[in-house]
Amino acid sequence: MLDRETGIYAARIVAANKMTKDIVAVGPANIQFDKPTGDFTLTIPGPQNDAFYSEDLKLIQFYINTR
Repeated sequence: MLDRETGIYAARIVAANKMTKDIVAVGPANIQFDKPTGDFTLTIPGPQNDAFYSEDLKLIQFYINTR
C-alpha cells in the first residue's frame, strides 16, 4: 500500500466480461497486512476452476478502508 493509514479489507477476482459475478472473493480472514511496511498477502482458497488458467481476461479488485 502506498499510504500507511489505508488498509485492504477485501479482494475479489472477476472475469472482465462478467464484472458482477465473483470467481472468488476473500475478506479480512484471508488478508495479512503489515502496516509498517505496507506489504500485504492475500490467501485465496483453491482450487479455483478457470481463475487463472483460461483465455478470459481476469481482474483483481481490491477494497480498501482508511483506519
